[in-house]
Amino acid sequence: MVEQLPEITAISSVTGETNYLLKAQVQTVKDMETLLSILIQYGKVATSIVLEEKNAGKLIDTL
Repeated sequence: MVEQLPEITAISSVTGETNYLLKAQVQTVKDMETLLSILIQYGKVATSIVLEEKNAGKLIDTL
């Protein structure tokens, strides 16, 4: 279902308490509220807002 939402830009299956990590891009808080109202129908939703992203699309050298 989430693959059909244009706001979702990445889907990751993860370990731990969360099953999936979704990356979304929205223009406004209202857009986020709309997206969350759709997602909440399918299970528990927790959100975080990325303030700054570093190394986007670049591999980090291993030590």
